Amino acid sequence: MKRFAIRAVVTDIEGTTSSIAFVKDVLFPYARERLADFIAS
Repeated sequence: MKRFAIRAVVTDIEGTTSSIAFVKDVLFPYARERLADFIAS
C-alpha cells in the first residue's frame, strides 16, 4: 500500500461547528483578506 504525506485537510464547518452567519460574516472575510499572502508563502 502506498503512503502519502498529508499536506492539507479541507473541512466544511458552515453550520456544523459555527453558525452560517459567523462563517459568512467573519471567517470568509478573514480568509479572503489573508489568502494571497498565505498562497505566496
